[in-house]
Amino acid sequence: MRVNTNILYNQIVDSIAKKNKEIYDAHEKITKLKKLNRPSDDVTSYFKASNYKLKLSNIEQFKRNVNYANGSLSFVETQLNDLNDSIDRVIELMILGLNATEDSVSRNAIAQELRHISDFVLGISNKTYEGNYIFAGFKTDQKPFPSINSLYLGDSGQINVSLDGVSFININVTGDKLFSFNDFASTSLTTPDNKYIYYNAQADGSLKIEIRDVDNTTVLKTIDVANVMDGIYKLSEAFRSDDLISARALTEVVSYAKNKIVIAQTEVGTKLSRLEKQTETLDEIDFIYKKLLSDVQDADVALVASQIASIQASLEALRLSAAKIFSQSLLDFLR
Repeated sequence: MRVNTNILYNQIVDSIAKKNKEIYDAHEKITKLKKLNRPSDDVTSYFKASNYKLKLSNIEQFKRNVNYANGSLSFVETQLNDLNDSIDRVIELMILGLNATEDSVSRNAIAQELRHISDFVLGISNKTYEGNYIFAGFKTDQKPFPSINSLYLGDSGQINVSLDGVSFININVTGDKLFSFNDFASTSLTTPDNKYIYYNAQADGSLKIEIRDVDNTTVLKTIDVANVMDGIYKLSEAFRSDDLISARALTEVVSYAKNKIVIAQTEVGTKLSRLEKQTETLDEIDFIYKKLLSDVQDADVALVASQIASIQASLEALRLSAAKIFSQSLLDFLR
């Protein structure tokens, strides 16, 4: 029968070109260690790989968020611990100063230490983390307490960080909750010598203390306390001047501060525990998606090498067949 040699030739050339393309693709997989290098390699798998990469990118962002939140809250925790230690020392000095056996000399020494503590606490209230004031709310570029007797200049903004795209965590403690008296419950108490002390929180976050005589009408003294640091400072002044009734009135300020600090420490500790668990969760999810991505896109080097050998053998056989066919004469095809 008559055979169209042109058609045969084209078929052989196409087959050789296809085999060469297969070898090229296989070598590319080994070189890049990827079996997916373009969408045309496998549209479905390429789409899956792209989706897994997006998931991994999001996970990396959440990990950065968690790391930042952990750093910020750890820094806040350190400040709260220092603050708690300072208030504990104020309580010790306060108890000592109110002891009737203490004289003016010892109370002056107590007053001096209390003054140092008030300055130290003021420094804590204005601490910064990565250039941001940690107790200023959203006003992270604003010093929350410029001086001992200043009112709070920050706001009550809660800074939240996304942990997984759905849940968030608050990473700051605002100064109005910690150093001001917004939550101070208006109350009164009676002293051992039957005088009266009234406490009234003000709208600006300060506290007004009114000391009345035994008739509960005559106002003996009014103490305006701008913040906790100011309260410690005024306590030091009361001891310096042997004004024990004022010192006794200011004990409630110290008790309030202690309570607020303990609450803040508990909340921050709980958040740090949550971040630790979230880190573990993100690491587990990250491992899962990396495994899925690897299964979809990473090349099995041994398998690809075997495929290359097989393709090369097929190509060599094709070349030999082509050489044999095209070495025949025209008469061979006319038989």
